Amino acid sequence: MRLGRLCAVLPALFLLGCPYDSTTPVAEPGDAPLDERLIGSWRCVSSASEEPHVISFSRVDATEFRAVVHAGDDDPGPFRLKSAKAGAAQLVNVETLEAADKKPWSLARFTLHRADVLQIELAREEPFDQAPSDSPRAVVARALERGELFADWCVCARIREERP
Repeated sequence: MRLGRLCAVLPALFLLGCPYDSTTPVAEPGDAPLDERLIGSWRCVSSASEEPHVISFSRVDATEFRAVVHAGDDDPGPFRLKSAKAGAAQLVNVETLEAADKKPWSLARFTLHRADVLQIELAREEPFDQAPSDSPRAVVARALERGELFADWCVCARIREERP
């Protein structure tokens, strides 16, 4: 399940535009560790979606996580998350792990508003379409500076493990 296919899962993206997909990582690789507080399972919703989905994060190493998106009756979508940066901004290059996807990379920003409330934003396609001759990294820097790069994808609440 590629990120673009999530447009079908979350109709809100049709209003905001679909996420930008690329053949290569979108932003410059980063060496900052990903936030360990993401690890675990999250129930996520979008204002335009009637059905929640679950995202489970696990650690591979300090700068790489795995994520699995469980959305309704669809097969789980596996993703690799890699630390990325644009200037001082800490971002995440996201790669779908489905072999058939010809453009497996997208860009995300994860914001923990509280320990159990997560906002996920995805890079919009429009800034890249408006500057087709520019490198993706140049578009990221410019659109990020202007506040035009990201669109809300979903808001998530941590799924608490029940204790016996």
